[in-house]
Amino acid sequence: MLAQYLKRVTGVDVGATDFYGVELPTHLRMRFRVYGEDGKTLAEDRDVATLRTQWGSAANAAFSRRADSEFTREDVVEFDFDEIPPVVTSAGGLAAYPALVDLGDSVALRVFERADEAGDAHRGGVERLLRRALREPIKQARRQLPIDRRLALKYAGIASVDALREDIVEAALADLLAARDLDVRTRAAFRDASSELSRLLFPGAMERLKIVEEILAAYAELSPWLEPPLLGYARANYDDLREQLDALVYPGFVRNVEKSRLAHFPRYLKAMRLRAERLRQDAARDQAKMLAVRLYWAEYLKRAAGGESNPALAELRWLVEELRVSLFAQELKTAEPVSPKRLTKLVEALRGN
Repeated sequence: MLAQYLKRVTGVDVGATDFYGVELPTHLRMRFRVYGEDGKTLAEDRDVATLRTQWGSAANAAFSRRADSEFTREDVVEFDFDEIPPVVTSAGGLAAYPALVDLGDSVALRVFERADEAGDAHRGGVERLLRRALREPIKQARRQLPIDRRLALKYAGIASVDALREDIVEAALADLLAARDLDVRTRAAFRDASSELSRLLFPGAMERLKIVEEILAAYAELSPWLEPPLLGYARANYDDLREQLDALVYPGFVRNVEKSRLAHFPRYLKAMRLRAERLRQDAARDQAKMLAVRLYWAEYLKRAAGGESNPALAELRWLVEELRVSLFAQELKTAEPVSPKRLTKLVEALRGN
């Protein structure tokens, strides 16, 4: 609008993009104030983002108090609402967006001034109530998982069998929840969701268990090969193998890794065993391949240790595993095309961000 006005009154062709990158002097920038419910000024700043960071939570709480009290409630432990509407209008004409909010042990019904914030919070609140409603099916699924003694012994070096049961069931539930639309707002829809999740939970856990059995079988076959034939032989190579294994198989990996990726773990572990077998015959050749991988693996470790988390970094993490398969056990084949050139391009993209 400003560009159009200036062009009309001056005759100069001014475009909206001409204003990009222009910063106003401080004295020309708008000053924002935060007022309390008593009308007193609580804070002021020319940077609205700073004020939102400092006062956003308090403003949401105040908004919630001023909204229709019919749509605010604490200590919600079950979905006992006939319906939670997506938007309501208070007596004063204020539009508000009701949503369930996850508080950990319980849930609260609150209202938000923004629909997107309400939607995000509501899905978390619905998930918490579904987990509460499914407490007995979850316990039953853990008890019924057919984990035999041999499987338990294979897992003993990683964590307890009880932890394994919990991880498998929790991962299966997470898969089911991720596949659902959790914007549930009626009692009937919540009941249907709870019933379906209860029915699918044990079959989902059995699917995870089948993958875990294959992983632990490959893990057991690999373990004897992780010790060098002679004291001090190819120490760096064996350290690299153990580091790779620790990054794949650790307490909680069954829960933390998505099922589609977990399905590749038996192949990764078989590739490690083949590498370990060949390492005993030719350490120098293994060393050259290892150094080709360490470049990318070190980049991933550095970024992960710094708290970085994004799809590109996750892609790098699993492409490193595929590169290892390609270099050390080519006969097992990779799940997707992989090459040093592709990983180098990905690393450069990460460094550019």
